Amino acid sequence: MKLKSAVSFYLKNIFCALFVLLITGDAIAQNVPSDTSKLVYPFKDFKTIQLKRQSGIILPNPSNIQRSVEFDPVSKRYIIREKIGDRLYRAPQYLSIEEYQKYENELIKRNYWRELADLPLAEAREPGFIPTVKINSRSFERLFGGSTIDIRPQGSADLTFSGRLNRNENPLFNERQRNQGNFDFNQRIQMNVVGQIGEKLRITTNYNTEAQFDFENQVKLDYTGKDDEIVRKIEAGNVSLPLSSSLISGSQALFGLKTQLQFGRLNVTSVFSQQKSQQREITITNGSQQNEFSISADNYEPNKHYFLAQYFRNNYNRAQENIPLITSNINITKIP
Repeated sequence: MKLKSAVSFYLKNIFCALFVLLITGDAIAQNVPSDTSKLVYPFKDFKTIQLKRQSGIILPNPSNIQRSVEFDPVSKRYIIREKIGDRLYRAPQYLSIEEYQKYENELIKRNYWRELADLPLAEAREPGFIPTVKINSRSFERLFGGSTIDIRPQGSADLTFSGRLNRNENPLFNERQRNQGNFDFNQRIQMNVVGQIGEKLRITTNYNTEAQFDFENQVKLDYTGKDDEIVRKIEAGNVSLPLSSSLISGSQALFGLKTQLQFGRLNVTSVFSQQKSQQREITITNGSQQNEFSISADNYEPNKHYFLAQYFRNNYNRAQENIPLITSNINITKIP
């Protein structure tokens, strides 16, 4: 009787536990939504390292997966690992020397073909709207040291066009004189052009309409020859003639032609230009500028430089002692 009661007690407990598990399982199954959507093109991650590029629309590994290659001198094999941080993402792969060389050759060949395929797009994305021109001529290549012409303009141009209308209600004017209109036209150009013809000829142009001086706008053509050629250098446009001698100073801001020729050990430099600047020395003492000048007799203006009275002639030097302040008690307001 005791054995039967014990068995019945255990059976009741097991039945109660199973009943509770069934109820909680149904409740959990009802609360968790089931994923019934299916991908049209399902993707599965690879468990091993894929050395060959997968075809189709499979994307490469993200940037946080880093691939490293190490050579084991004991086993004479290359070990390829893919890690996220310090942990392995996939199982490492072992390659022999021959297998790794084959893999590298295929990778180099693939990258080379990709560069050739992307070359027209890369050239189109280069700065400048004028494409590079190639000339297939041996004479052109021999003269300029290359067969390409590359012109790259840069800068900006601002154009302002406006009108102005003024109306004056003065009754003394007629109707046409009361209304006056005019146009206001303003332009601002800042341009920089750099051109390269082959490897020897270079063109540089800098133009700005708001430049303070004319020599700031420079146009220069520079031809540089090789060391074994007679023509070492030809400059056209804004040139300079620096001299190492202290007796004769070189000239700057020249516009013309400059050549440098070489005949063995003889170097010849010639300049044919126009000087756009001048050297001038100014002495300022006590706030006044002192310059020496001379006037010839034929350039003197008669009946213009004279004194109104003997008083002004006698006190002229005293009144001019504190130039630019004139110390005189007389102020002439009207001459009849």
